[in-house]
Amino acid sequence: MLLLLLSGGMYYYYQSAHEEMLLQQKLNINLEARAKELLPIARAGRMEEKNEENAWRKRKFLEETRLQQISYVAVFKEIERSLSPGILLLGIEMEKGRIAIQGYAADNQELSFLMAGIREKSSFGNPVLLSSSLDENKEEIEFRVEINWGEEAD
Repeated sequence: MLLLLLSGGMYYYYQSAHEEMLLQQKLNINLEARAKELLPIARAGRMEEKNEENAWRKRKFLEETRLQQISYVAVFKEIERSLSPGILLLGIEMEKGRIAIQGYAADNQELSFLMAGIREKSSFGNPVLLSSSLDENKEEIEFRVEINWGEEAD
């Protein structure tokens, strides 16, 4: 009888464990199906975060570029204000903090006026005359001047 009672208890315990296992399997299947449904939404959310980050980077780049354009325009205006009628510019090379201008001056006095005009501008550092030579065919002085500007001018 004890054996029968013991085997009945074991059967009941086995049956409850089996039912719990089946219930957990159904729950697992439902959770896996729900996870598959939510996966595209999660991916879209991550893509949206990346898109927002990329958009932020682009906005920052555009703002920096706009500010840089404004400063370049201001530099060109300052150079223009420094020119006298006897100066012909052939080229301007700009890098951050450095400008190189080249051209022709009608005579040494015009070149001196250019150098003095650049020195007067607060946004420029002292100009350096890198080269000057007399073009005998044109009777003009060919020159190349380097100027520091912006933070480099201080």
